[in-house]
Amino acid sequence: MTRFPACMPQHRMWVHVFCLVTLAALILLVVWAMMGRVPAGAGTSASASATLAVLLTFGVTFGALAVNVVGRLQAVAVGAFISLLLGALLQFYFPGAAAQYLLGKLDTLVLLAGMSVVSGLLAESGALGLLALKTVHVSRGNPLKVMTLLCTLTYCLSLFMNNLATILVMIPISLRVAKATDMEPTPLVLGEIIASNLGGASTMVGDFPNMLIATETGLPFHEFLVHLAPVCLLQLGVLILFLRREFPRRPLETPGTARLLDEVYGERMNHPMAARGLVILTVTIVGFLVARRLGIPVAAVAGAGAALAFLLGKASPRALLRRLCIGDVLFFACLFIMVGALNAAGFLDAAGGALAAIWLRSPLWAAIALAWGAALLTCFLSAGPSAALLIHALMCGGAAFAPGETVWWALSLGVCAGSSATLTGATAGPVTASLMEKDGYVLTFTQFARTGLPVMLMFLFISSCYLAAVVR
Repeated sequence: MTRFPACMPQHRMWVHVFCLVTLAALILLVVWAMMGRVPAGAGTSASASATLAVLLTFGVTFGALAVNVVGRLQAVAVGAFISLLLGALLQFYFPGAAAQYLLGKLDTLVLLAGMSVVSGLLAESGALGLLALKTVHVSRGNPLKVMTLLCTLTYCLSLFMNNLATILVMIPISLRVAKATDMEPTPLVLGEIIASNLGGASTMVGDFPNMLIATETGLPFHEFLVHLAPVCLLQLGVLILFLRREFPRRPLETPGTARLLDEVYGERMNHPMAARGLVILTVTIVGFLVARRLGIPVAAVAGAGAALAFLLGKASPRALLRRLCIGDVLFFACLFIMVGALNAAGFLDAAGGALAAIWLRSPLWAAIALAWGAALLTCFLSAGPSAALLIHALMCGGAAFAPGETVWWALSLGVCAGSSATLTGATAGPVTASLMEKDGYVLTFTQFARTGLPVMLMFLFISSCYLAAVVR
């Protein structure tokens, strides 16, 4: 049975060794923190030179990422190491403090890993591929209907699945459909990337920024659905209307297209595995809904869902481990170490204080400015790093940003808009470009921005109107 690519593609041996060494170092840091061995100087205040040095490290690290000089994990791992080295030399950030900061973020990492496994079980069963195939058949070869249905399906899948897992299922099918129907694939895959961002922003578990907001603030699952899903659905409708101009209305289906698709994807469905995957996903979502009432951390619910997937999912443990996206977990762990350095340098406290002062003076304009600022930052840093930085800065703002305040919805909507603007705004962009290249197509930064930047502006306008309606 042919398999879709897993979250972590096949790399050279040295990359796997690098991941293992990074994981071992992070585990040692966490164990050190749990044993309470933190140097006495870990909490000392930092100088302006320390803040400048850490900001420069951030700039160089993410500049290297933006121009694809090195892989994302390698870049942030080196950035984390340099942050620790600078902290030790300038006496403001020690390994023990980094370990304690990382230990405080374990809930987020467990939530990310757990949902990767739960959604990976469904992807491994072939249910998602079959669903996409049926969606294409319903369109009867009409490119406009193909785009509308596949973007809508991508949005729906991203509500509860990791965005990257959704893209890795949808893009190969879309490329095959485009080739069979002589359709230009670029507008279609751009729509799917942006639709996956919208789906992820609609729920607590759809993308990493919302996972981080949930674990940091304690906001429950249903709050994300109530406040974010309606806005994101409206933005999905605007996206589809915007993309309609790229697709002819006449059917482009060539003879034998449906038969070709059936041959490629028709026998991928593992019914017992798919049924168990749906049950486990449902149980996990119900767990999220009742977690706050029962006093259970959402990370524990995600971990339990992953354990059920391994024990009852009928999939091989090796296949699920490939779906675990360990590279993403390590990336965010190293990122947290870098954010901890910014925190120790005092930069995030200052930024949080400034944001709190603006919020207390004019909550509406502060929320709108935050959404636009988060979008612009995400264009350059991508969704995960910008969310991690801004969330910590807001948490440093103190009581001004209590759980339930509109500031968190402004942040989530801003990050979603920014991640839809550029090829590097979200992880799905570079992955899609790689998949297209393997199939003989090209997706450049300029091609993406030509569609993404107008979409970002439309999303920010809609988000600003929403914030104007709800901010008190």
